[in-house]
Amino acid sequence: MSAIAVDPTGSRVLTGGYDYVVRMYDFQGMDSRLRSFRQVEPSEGHQIRALSWSPTADQFLAVTGSAQAKIYDRDGFTLGEFVKGDMYIRDLKNTKGHISGLTGGHWHPKDRETALTSSEDGSLRIWDVTNFKTQKQVSIISKDSEQSFIMSVPKVDSGFMGIFLICSSFIYFADLGF
Repeated sequence: MSAIAVDPTGSRVLTGGYDYVVRMYDFQGMDSRLRSFRQVEPSEGHQIRALSWSPTADQFLAVTGSAQAKIYDRDGFTLGEFVKGDMYIRDLKNTKGHISGLTGGHWHPKDRETALTSSEDGSLRIWDVTNFKTQKQVSIISKDSEQSFIMSVPKVDSGFMGIFLICSSFIYFADLGF
């Protein structure tokens, strides 16, 4: 298992693994066999890196090793996929999406229309989940102001103070409106 998410009501659990599959469990409808009621494969050939429920538990975000995250409804049906960026554009702020594999993702803890994804390309993107082609904000993580050394963002998570980014041996605290 590489990712797990429990919905805010505590009735459903998502698990994702190295077998590229998200398994959905419903505790109220579970029998003695303890099997998942649905399995989905968000991106063929890419392991699951992160799972996150919306604050209202009606949708979830599935992040894989591909450059595009997907949004599903509560029952595991695809609602949409975020757009992939153009890898030939040098300035990452001018691409429409990530150009390298995703490393993490998280739903906004209060706003059900906003999600965050991080990538190996060093960008963080805040998405409008009602329109899969629009980003609300793009941030580039680099060691210097000229962005000559862009860092991959291997882990992103939120806490009571905001978003935490773990990059190599550094931990960044980012105020991205979360």
